[in-house]
Amino acid sequence: MKFFLEGATYKTSTLKKYLSDDVYGTVIKGNPMSEEQILDCVGYCLSKDKNEHIFLLPKVFIKDKKAFGVKDINPSEALDYSEELKKELKNNGWNENVVSELPIYLYLAIEKYRKRTEESAITYNTENRNVMSSKRSESDRTLLDVIFSLRSFYQNNQNLFVLIYKQSHSGFNKVNWTKTVSKKTPAFIDNNVIYPSIISNKKEINYDEELLVIFFNTLLYIKQNYGFDFKVDQPYNLMSMPEFSRKIENGIIRKRLESIRNSYYNDKLIELWQLLHIFTDKKHNIKQAKSSNEFLLVRKFNIVFEAMIDNILGDTDVPKSLIRQADGKIVDHLFRGSSVLGTQQEIYYIGDSKYYKEERHVEGDSLFKQYTYAKNIIQQEINWYHKQETQVKYRDELTEGYNITPNFFICGFIDKKQGFTTDTLLPENWDFKINYQFSNRIFDRDTLFLRQYNINFLFVLYAYVTKSSNIRSSFKEKAKGIFKEQLCDFINKHYDFYVLKPLSEGNTEQLRNLIRGQLFWHLNGKIISPYAENDPNHGLLILGLENPSTEEKGLVDLDENSWKKHNVQLVEENTNLLLQLEEHFIIREYRLGTDPYIYYSDCSIHHNQTHSIKLLKGKIDEQYVINTGTVIVGCYRSKEQLEWILKNHLYNIRYTKNREGTVYGHSKKYFTASYLVLYDYSNPNKEAVVYSLKSTHKLMSHHDLYELDYPFREKAKETDWYFVYIIEGEIQERIKVLEVLKEHPEATDGSPLFMRFKDTDA
Repeated sequence: MKFFLEGATYKTSTLKKYLSDDVYGTVIKGNPMSEEQILDCVGYCLSKDKNEHIFLLPKVFIKDKKAFGVKDINPSEALDYSEELKKELKNNGWNENVVSELPIYLYLAIEKYRKRTEESAITYNTENRNVMSSKRSESDRTLLDVIFSLRSFYQNNQNLFVLIYKQSHSGFNKVNWTKTVSKKTPAFIDNNVIYPSIISNKKEINYDEELLVIFFNTLLYIKQNYGFDFKVDQPYNLMSMPEFSRKIENGIIRKRLESIRNSYYNDKLIELWQLLHIFTDKKHNIKQAKSSNEFLLVRKFNIVFEAMIDNILGDTDVPKSLIRQADGKIVDHLFRGSSVLGTQQEIYYIGDSKYYKEERHVEGDSLFKQYTYAKNIIQQEINWYHKQETQVKYRDELTEGYNITPNFFICGFIDKKQGFTTDTLLPENWDFKINYQFSNRIFDRDTLFLRQYNINFLFVLYAYVTKSSNIRSSFKEKAKGIFKEQLCDFINKHYDFYVLKPLSEGNTEQLRNLIRGQLFWHLNGKIISPYAENDPNHGLLILGLENPSTEEKGLVDLDENSWKKHNVQLVEENTNLLLQLEEHFIIREYRLGTDPYIYYSDCSIHHNQTHSIKLLKGKIDEQYVINTGTVIVGCYRSKEQLEWILKNHLYNIRYTKNREGTVYGHSKKYFTASYLVLYDYSNPNKEAVVYSLKSTHKLMSHHDLYELDYPFREKAKETDWYFVYIIEGEIQERIKVLEVLKEHPEATDGSPLFMRFKDTDA
């Protein structure tokens, strides 16, 4: 067995040495008279002399310009599947079964694709002329087909082999005493009767066993001559390999099979006889130069990979007009999955497959097309929505916000350690810039996200050809969960989300007027209603605000100066909007991907309920643990400052850019804090007092606090601004903060910490 690799360059003389003329002309790319050729096919063929199997492997097996990332690609020679290669691969971390099983799964995948594309138009972007096969009819079998069938027969019929052996040897070597006593002369030694010669019930090998002997010899012959690592465990004395090779190639085994043709009645043995006869007949014809060429090749292997991914991931019942779009674009993979908004809504997940991972990230036309796929699907669904023909809701009628569309690339790579049965589906460590018309409008129809995932190419092969539908269905459910979870993680990193609960609960008309009238231009594209009108939680809203990037690598594609201005604009815009919304809504933090209503399970209409810490620590409501609520661990630096805090029921934090201890720039952590843990900066070992905070806040200037006689420290500036919390009441329990402060050295200067109750020592 020898390997060539797609996309690699070989000398013309090398290819012609192994490939017949018709196969050579098929697999090359460019002028056939050139001294060097680039292989442009994947698949299988018999060698020119028909003594070896030749496999043209996909380019995904080239890493660092080496075959399997291990062997240099020699333009003058095919890669031989030898003991040396096996050892080298094993020493480099390869699962020892990968390369021996690879030709089997690769061949079966291309053959399955060939049959399915002949039977029906399964995939819209494939042309069957890209697949070339030497088979002329459905009944045709290549030598490789027969080898795989013999291997499969061995794996699936172990019980049959044991049964035949036991039946044939149940009386093996058992003494026939009746015949021995009557026909043999005994000897008398020390008053004992001894029969020096006995007659046993030894049986000759029957026809069943003879067929099995030929079968096991054939498997060993295949293993030795073609490199397939069949593990043959059998109890018989077999012919030597030189003897069997001579007999099979001279047609002696074929003739013996024909002479015992009518000796079998068991269906399995009849099937085995047929397989062995086909194999020995082909081998005899090859020896006599009567066999024609064998090949199964695909010119564009990416179309096979697309079919494989779609088979294990895509839905078969999606509207055809969403796949084959009106502008001529064709979506690779489309399936329905749960919305990232955390409700029971469903949305379409849009995928594009790349069967090998290039050194650079996907870019250019591929990005443009992938965003266009999503735009076309959204538009088509909106058209159907107007006609009341859609079941997938993209636009929310109340807010005119659009649901987030999951959109991704999926690229193949080789997991050399795991082999064929582990998918290794993981997100690529790369963030694509968002596609947008207006910044900071996550629920705008033109705001589109794109992710990239890598999947073990070996698993894709295996899952596609296996007869177990459970493997495909379980992977599909797992993949849907990963796509949703990873997209939510990615977006949560770049956006702050809030759940808004109207203060005027139950007044739908007033809410509609507020959103679509008074606040429309402030909320357009930033807000969506996750619950339908008939849902008891209708009225809860999700607000999404882009958070300022802490690094230059942000979601928006801007140069450094524009990026800095963009961040400043976000800070001002988000803060002003949240302060404005507090007049109409209770605002709670929210994590994309979870059910919004849970975040209000401990919230009354007009203010936060005051709980004891013990209750906060232990209360659980369905998926959401209440003790994940945010608390501020803040300090006071003097007796005068503490008196001012308690007198005015206010606690302020610096809100000036580039000031020490500032909260400038990240609205979520400080707008959603519900509790204040107040400790003495000069004596942190002393137990801290806990206060509940109102859900409304203020931005106050230095002058505003000065008017309230705030005891400023010497570092305060007249240009400073402060974010101010309103204290609602004191909670009776106390908290020790010393250990918390030790774990957070960034707070040694008294800077506030934003934490969860579960992380405090209550």
